[in-house]
Amino acid sequence: MNVKYVYDGNLTTTFNITADKEVIVGSLQPNTSYLIWCTGYNGSTEGCLDITTKSQVPNVIQNLQTAKTSVPENSSNIVQGLLWDTPNNEKHDQPEVYVVRTCKEITTNCTILETKGNHTEYNLTLPLSPLMKYSVSVAGKSRNNTGPFSDSITLDYKPAAPVEISDANAMITCQSIEVQWNQSKSSGDLPILMYNIAVRSQSTFVTEENTTSTVIGNLLPLTSYTIQVRSINAATSSEATEINITTTERDKAKGNVKRLNSSSINIVISKNHTMLLNSQYFKCHLNNNITVNISATEDEVSGLSSNTTYSIHCIGYNGSREVCLEFNSNVTTKFEVPERVNNITKGTTETTEKSINQTLYWSEPATSENDAPKYYTIYYSSSNGTTLEENTTGLVYTLVFPPKNETYNVSVAGRSGQHIGPRSDHITLVYKEPPVPLEVIITGKACDVYISWKPPTDIGDLPITGYVIEHSTTSIKLNTTTLNVSISQLIPKTKYTFRVKAVNALGESFVHGYELYN
Repeated sequence: MNVKYVYDGNLTTTFNITADKEVIVGSLQPNTSYLIWCTGYNGSTEGCLDITTKSQVPNVIQNLQTAKTSVPENSSNIVQGLLWDTPNNEKHDQPEVYVVRTCKEITTNCTILETKGNHTEYNLTLPLSPLMKYSVSVAGKSRNNTGPFSDSITLDYKPAAPVEISDANAMITCQSIEVQWNQSKSSGDLPILMYNIAVRSQSTFVTEENTTSTVIGNLLPLTSYTIQVRSINAATSSEATEINITTTERDKAKGNVKRLNSSSINIVISKNHTMLLNSQYFKCHLNNNITVNISATEDEVSGLSSNTTYSIHCIGYNGSREVCLEFNSNVTTKFEVPERVNNITKGTTETTEKSINQTLYWSEPATSENDAPKYYTIYYSSSNGTTLEENTTGLVYTLVFPPKNETYNVSVAGRSGQHIGPRSDHITLVYKEPPVPLEVIITGKACDVYISWKPPTDIGDLPITGYVIEHSTTSIKLNTTTLNVSISQLIPKTKYTFRVKAVNALGESFVHGYELYN
């Protein structure tokens, strides 16, 4: 077949085509329509084909999208993979290379990069700092003719803040907060690696990769905390999602504090609580400078200062783990000095030839605010001003005095260690010969006499042991313990004189005269 093609009516070239053969016709104009005339062997001439050459400018790129995003180790750059579809080349030349245009957000500063070859993928390198948003588009290029750029895509490497964090789904105790959150669906072009959790003034710490919950411990009861959570990728962190949460108060354990003395107390705390296990105990702080562990039902705490108020704060533990259980109390230790001894009284008075034995009793002083005495000191002084001391541990004591006329002042004081309490009011002990009996009456009839009397008063502290009736006429002495006596067989019409004396351990009453009986 003889073929000739015509452009705008001008014969351009002629060539022969044999069957099933391909002929390349060059030197044509781009984007130009050609009418191809075919002359057959039979001599007929007819237009057999109307065709338009392709445009030199590549067609627009479709379906530009991101591929793998990475930050190489020890690198300060982001490597962003890009993918796109080969443009439709039915009417356009196929790109020989591609042009990648990268523009910084809110600027006109753009960078143009050419790919090597016509591969429809490219790894774009961007700096990590300063981190910005980028607008990226791609165009095909053929014979120095660059096609139209594709629709741009935005590269944003700042992650979105976590979402759905609230106190409604937080697990809150007196000392810890378990916070949960979800990652925003718009998390940027770099994967989230971890989360940053900041707690008010505490140090910032980071959870493990891809964990969307954490437990924040070592918090204080009934304290408000501001918790901030940020998403972190290889480039940067998101804005913070913030929540305010207040920890709960501790449960109150039952117990009480007993004051033992000026330097020790007993702390009694009930261990009957569901939070406590077999290894439970309480760690107690006294005025924030004394720490003791209370492991038994009742434990003594010693070495305290006297008359000092202690604020006691105890926290429950299971092993080394603190639990939300506390015991609080205030206590003031006792005074070291014992309280005043009261109710000192005289007991029995016993005598021998060599001594007067005086028993004394007293009551234990009040111990609600003062130490109880460990022993007592008895002070006694005689008329010559000399004061003597004797000690005892009980509430009864017998003083031994010489058998003579004397007056003693006696008092008692409690002692606790080196501390002596105030002395009791003193009592006076009077030992002397007895006064004369009172109201002596002598009656008689014929040869009989009946004598009666009343005991003397103001006898001191020695009891009357008997009476002596002296019969002067015959120098007869009669002893009796009664308050009367009968004397018979007297001589009629005879003058008799009698006198009555009281007797104690120190002797007889001194009587100047006699009672006369005729």
